[in-house]
Amino acid sequence: AALRAADVGVAMGLAGSDVTKQVAEIVLTDDNFQSIVVAIEEGRRIFANLTKFIVHVLSSNVADTIALIVGLAFIGDDGRTVFPMSPLHILWINMVTSTPPALGLGLEKPSPYVMDVPPTPPKQGLFTKEVVADIFVGGILQGALTIAVYAIVLYGTPGPTEFTSICNTEGVPQDILEFCNEVYRARAACFATLCILIDRKST
Repeated sequence: AALRAADVGVAMGLAGSDVTKQVAEIVLTDDNFQSIVVAIEEGRRIFANLTKFIVHVLSSNVADTIALIVGLAFIGDDGRTVFPMSPLHILWINMVTSTPPALGLGLEKPSPYVMDVPPTPPKQGLFTKEVVADIFVGGILQGALTIAVYAIVLYGTPGPTEFTSICNTEGVPQDILEFCNEVYRARAACFATLCILIDRKST
């Protein structure tokens, strides 16, 4: 009855009876209670690292989305959007800049104070208010800084400010290339800024 009432029932593998082993959620094969402490520490490490992984990946996606959506407001002289990042930039950020640091966060060693943290409520999931706030606040700030750099470089540096959506394509004609250079420079700054912010967030 006590094993059924407990949140996690533990039974001895060597000295315990067959009935207790069947009812218990955990069976200690070596009958060593220290194994429970090791298991709890490892479980907390996995939970903490999984939370870091999710926050890093989703906040990066929020930043990408914010930059791309707000970037629709940059209209060229032909009335069409001049995108702040190219498809290759977006692919690079998602596959190269964001993924390896996220995998590294998932493999981090446990904090020395991991056992000092109060137990997580059984019904509490990964997406707590703090985690959701971290995802959106961090992502919005990264996206805002990225788009701000794009705007500053595009409009705040000396040079022609006339540009069209043809800068979104490859093989720009030579007579238009001079005007697209400012767009390319702004995109490079936008891309570099977002990459740096994502990497800094993972440290």
